[in-house]
Amino acid sequence: MLDKMTDRARRVLRGAKELAVQLGYDAIDTPHVLQVLWSVNTSIACNVLKELKVKPSAFKKAITPYLTSQDSKKSSPETTRIPFTPSMKRALQYAAETAKTLSHQVVGTEH
Repeated sequence: MLDKMTDRARRVLRGAKELAVQLGYDAIDTPHVLQVLWSVNTSIACNVLKELKVKPSAFKKAITPYLTSQDSKKSSPETTRIPFTPSMKRALQYAAETAKTLSHQVVGTEH
């Protein structure tokens, strides 16, 4: 599936992986991706949240419980291979289906 993603979408997933590894998670989950999308001020997802009047403080408060540091051993994101959680896999599949429905050739952060 990664081969059908935009460069930006792949960068977001790499950032989510780095965040997951940094926090000691053993899988990449949707909150990791949401945090990275929010941090990319130019992402469509971030712009949508801003249009919906989501305040940075409210976003941080809502997502922080899902991004607590785990006790597991932390390792380098470059050498660590971690899977997606089932919910993240579903989100990626939904994004791919949305792109296909819209007749888009690639999956981007907007999907």
